[in-house]
Amino acid sequence: MLHVSATLTREIDRIKGPDTILINELGVQIDHLTLTKPGTNFQQSSAGGLGWGLGAALGIKLAAPDRFVIAVIGDGSYIFGNPTLAHFISCALGLPVLFIVTNNAGWASVRSETKAL
Repeated sequence: MLHVSATLTREIDRIKGPDTILINELGVQIDHLTLTKPGTNFQQSSAGGLGWGLGAALGIKLAAPDRFVIAVIGDGSYIFGNPTLAHFISCALGLPVLFIVTNNAGWASVRSETKAL
């Protein structure tokens, strides 16, 4: 799995508060985060698929409207998550989420699965 740079991870840690909920679909480096409360960091389970982060972030924001939600998502996952719909729903329902879309210069997950086949 490709990882977000340590610098970006530290900047995310700097802007988030202790109650911020982080959705991690790209691989934020946990060792550069300060996580002190349970339920503040979510990442893809083995049952998940590319693009789950957009919907997960909106669902978590809907469930916890007073919490700051940050979703770190790769460019391919962003496209697979149907961003037009996600941003429309975010606006229509008043669900502000900070989406950080990183460019890993290719759809690494799709590429690795294709090569494995």
